[in-house]
Amino acid sequence: MLKTITNNIIEMAKKTAKTVKAVAKKASPKKSSPQDEVKAEAKKWASFSKSNKIKAKFFSVYGGRVHRASDGKAYSSPEEFVADGGDWNAIFVADHLVNS
Repeated sequence: MLKTITNNIIEMAKKTAKTVKAVAKKASPKKSSPQDEVKAEAKKWASFSKSNKIKAKFFSVYGGRVHRASDGKAYSSPEEFVADGGDWNAIFVADHLVNS
């Protein structure tokens, strides 16, 4: 009889542990990785270029990073921009499209 009670207690403890893990997993916020942040930023700039009907292949806002209009990709260096087919003379300056 004592063995049955002990086994029941062990089973209840296992079920409780599974429930606690499931609840904790749902309650904890998802951590975003640096890649997720880069993708979100690119999506924002791609939406910006689309909503403002930017026809140029590349654009910049307030002398900041240069972005590819098609997908919002940001370029970290002039070398990266040129390697991707960028032309400094063909960058559309979109300062006037940003609400101050």
